[in-house]
Amino acid sequence: MSTSTTCKFAAGLLFALLSCHAWAERRAIRVDGFGDTWTTFDGAPGNGAGIGSANCPGTIAGSASSNTLIHLLGLVFSGRQSTAYLVDDYCQVANPGTLTSQNYFYADEPGLARLFGDNPGNLITGIRYQMFDQPRFNFPAPTGFQWAFYSFPTGTTIVGLYGLESVTLTTSTFISSSIFNGQNGYAGEYFCFSGNTFIGTWDGNASNYASVCVNAALGRVFGNGFEP
Repeated sequence: MSTSTTCKFAAGLLFALLSCHAWAERRAIRVDGFGDTWTTFDGAPGNGAGIGSANCPGTIAGSASSNTLIHLLGLVFSGRQSTAYLVDDYCQVANPGTLTSQNYFYADEPGLARLFGDNPGNLITGIRYQMFDQPRFNFPAPTGFQWAFYSFPTGTTIVGLYGLESVTLTTSTFISSSIFNGQNGYAGEYFCFSGNTFIGTWDGNASNYASVCVNAALGRVFGNGFEP
């Protein structure tokens, strides 16, 4: 797929904010409007408590810039540490059947979909955290960022940072201080962990069998390994 591939706003359940690109360029923010593929926790009636609750682990509710931080895997994840992104913040959990190569329909993430495969038993799980500077369905679209954590039964977690395509990143975008610092550049790579240990980055190419991340995610999930 060409890196110049773009995706349009989609009517109905999904729409992508900003531009979409293949492989390791910055990715769009994913917003699920009706919660049929991801369950939304935002504190709205019927949706369940959101940021700061057990539904959104690793978060703390509040009005300070530190409340944009995600504390998971023994680390701190910051997309943009600023109160500007606390206007609309919530998390979403992938429903059973969502994380499969057949149902994960993001044109800029074909590699991730291939890693999901058929996801037997729905053992691969996902949670994503949205932080917006205005209500999510405003038009023109809000800006913001999203962290997504895809956990494999091997103990591997693949972490993606979404949005911020048009933002010059600074030290306020980081994973702790030793793993990732946005000021040093970011091209959309995923960050891979085994348990709480950082094992490297991944460019999103599922055919890269030399990738530690690909091997860690798939090598012990499927008995015959990954099949193209």
